Amino acid sequence: MSSVLVPIDQIVIGDRVRKDMGDLDEFAASIQRNGLLQPVLVTQELLLVVGHRRIEAHKRLGRSEIPAIVVNLEDLLSAQRDENAIRKDFTPTEAVALGRLIEEEHRAKIAAQKSEMGQRNVAYRTDRRSTRDVNQHVVSPLGKTVDVAARAVGMGPQKYEQAKVIVAAAEADPEKFGDLPVLMDETGNVSGTHRELEHRRNGTSARHAIHHKRHVPKANDIVRRAVSSLEGICAGLGEVRPQDVDAAEAPAWRSAIEGAANALRRFARGLK
Repeated sequence: MSSVLVPIDQIVIGDRVRKDMGDLDEFAASIQRNGLLQPVLVTQELLLVVGHRRIEAHKRLGRSEIPAIVVNLEDLLSAQRDENAIRKDFTPTEAVALGRLIEEEHRAKIAAQKSEMGQRNVAYRTDRRSTRDVNQHVVSPLGKTVDVAARAVGMGPQKYEQAKVIVAAAEADPEKFGDLPVLMDETGNVSGTHRELEHRRNGTSARHAIHHKRHVPKANDIVRRAVSSLEGICAGLGEVRPQDVDAAEAPAWRSAIEGAANALRRFARGLK
């Protein structure tokens, strides 16, 4: 997924975003050194889905724009969507955050549909063209909300539900479960992290600890994440003029950048 630069002051911070920002000075310093490795996630209306901490770190650096991936909820909810278009490379926590918005949109659609069907049934009764019960007509063809959200973010319903439980547990008890969403994203192992959650809740030790069962991503996943990171790095470096860089640091940075560029060129030449 490609990212675009979005003005920070136009992004809407919703109530669902966490309030504890952690050590923003260290995070901002990391962004200054390495660029933004993961763009924020926003809707087309620029409602923030994931990335509040990244935005605050950018503000500390005095930046007015931030790399963002813009998602269209209507496209994700469309019944005519292409199968390939919905297989986004969201991390599990991003998928949950986006899924929550999709669920809200889907419930609103169902409520509107039920209201419309209910009104039709009142009209049917009034003109005596139908005596069937109103509830017979209020059957939504839109699909089960959780299934729709899971499919839209590229997850199976069970995996999506497990990821939701993990995120909710971390929000409710950060001290006990706060590390699990990070672990889930790092490993890509939702079911394993969910087992770890259950073991912690039950006070038992996991037979197959998730920490020892790291997920090895496929080649395409590795490349997609690397390209996304490179886009963020390039966006960050685009805000810096080379002549403003400390002369003492410049030779080492130039050597590191040239080495990375050569490695990338070799890899790019190998792509068919």
